[in-house]
Amino acid sequence: MAHARILLYSGAIYVVSKLIYRLFLYRWYFSPLRHLPGPSMGNPILGRSTQIADPKVNKEWVRKYGACFRVVGLLGTEAIVCMTPEALEQILVRDWIYYPRPRFLRNILWLAAGRGLFTAIGNEHKRLRTLLDPAFSRLNLNSFEDVSSTSIERLVEIFRDLLDSNPAGGEVLELYDLVSKLSLDIICEGLFDQTVGSLNDPNNSLFNAFEGLRKIEIEPNFWWFIVSTTTPGAARFLGSRFANRYRHWLSYILISSPVEAFSDAMWQVRKASSSILETRRSGSAGVGEERKDILRLLMRDGTVDEDIPEHIRTFISAGKQTLSTTLSWTLYLLAKDLESQRRLREELRPIFETRNTPTFRDLNGLQWLNCVISESLRLNPPVPVIARTASKTSLVDGVLIPKGTLIIIPLEAINTWTDVWGPDADEFRPSRWLDLPSNFSPAFSSVPFSTGHSSCIGRALATMQLKMIIAFETLLLSCTPLTFPPRSLVFNFEFSLPNPDYIPDTSILLIRQPQDHMPLHVRRVI
Repeated sequence: MAHARILLYSGAIYVVSKLIYRLFLYRWYFSPLRHLPGPSMGNPILGRSTQIADPKVNKEWVRKYGACFRVVGLLGTEAIVCMTPEALEQILVRDWIYYPRPRFLRNILWLAAGRGLFTAIGNEHKRLRTLLDPAFSRLNLNSFEDVSSTSIERLVEIFRDLLDSNPAGGEVLELYDLVSKLSLDIICEGLFDQTVGSLNDPNNSLFNAFEGLRKIEIEPNFWWFIVSTTTPGAARFLGSRFANRYRHWLSYILISSPVEAFSDAMWQVRKASSSILETRRSGSAGVGEERKDILRLLMRDGTVDEDIPEHIRTFISAGKQTLSTTLSWTLYLLAKDLESQRRLREELRPIFETRNTPTFRDLNGLQWLNCVISESLRLNPPVPVIARTASKTSLVDGVLIPKGTLIIIPLEAINTWTDVWGPDADEFRPSRWLDLPSNFSPAFSSVPFSTGHSSCIGRALATMQLKMIIAFETLLLSCTPLTFPPRSLVFNFEFSLPNPDYIPDTSILLIRQPQDHMPLHVRRVI
């Protein structure tokens, strides 16, 4: 009995000593990062962990502590925030293989978006990237033109139907759901030759399933998943058939957890992804032989059938969310800037006077459209903050970073850094792209899709689709009759704020989606 008591006391002393060391002694006296500036610890247990992913907080910290500082997280763990070009070049470009995504984030991405390019690290990531890059080449993406124009034309028809009762005065419409359905239709048909038709189906099951997956990114669900997925084996269990089968009971056991709704949505998406593969295997898809689509590349590589649906899930999830998010924020910024809308219509008019559908080549040559898109992406990158972890102790921009340290790269703070963009860095001013700052770096001053080997593989697709949709939308707002009725949102409709003080709710983490469905006032102008 005495021995057991001694062991118990010794264990308690060890745990308390370890906590004291982690929470106080290490970070004050022993950490190689202790000399860096940074915010105070905050909560004694949580530290600043609930603020690290907040882009607004990151921008405040950058203004106060500079481009490299320390943040204390859960149980005294340290993170370093880096955004100098030298640090970005080392972490994301030159030595990227030594700075993978942290395990907890890979687990969350596996649950939300499948086991694929987002969760692969090292040489496996390099292999997948090399394999799939041809599907996103400029030449291959030209095949999206017909897919895009058909889907956008359908969205224009929906807008017109919704505004029929008051075309001149307009209505307040929740745009996010509509553009999200548009994005889903374009991505599925363009990447996998699969017609989803969510714009024509108010209760589309695949769209509703992806909306269910958004629950993982809403506070406090996001933090629940972080805590859960750091527990060994928890991510694999949550993604298992067993957890899905008994999800209703798990929601009672795991009090206040989102596991039931999330598991149901995840398995619906998995089922739809498997159906896409089965359709291709049956030979009923109609992709031309010259097309280097993702499924053809994976099947030619010998990827096993059980893994291909995971890749499908990855690209549908990433493509839909990236395109819908960037499009929503661009429309919001244009709604605040009617002069930019007018300039877009004037720039687009010569194209629509000869035909009702522009090509990607047409749009790439439009200066003001390119300025608007670049400025929108600068201010609202789809993923405002990314994270890496140091797999070995290394010297980064003069700072010794211990192995295992979490590295935070605040993309939104980089894109709005006043040292580069000036005092109006947070303002929407597309004309700044006509006269870039002297210290502007194409690789590191505006990084809406990150940079380097782990940057967004579909960035060219997202940018091209964004230009196409915005061009189509802007032209629909013109008041002057055209020979060819334009399939364009901006040429047919005018977007404005529902009230002068409206600011979208962005309580979703990971991807900066508008939680309030982005209500904007829309009226027809032709």
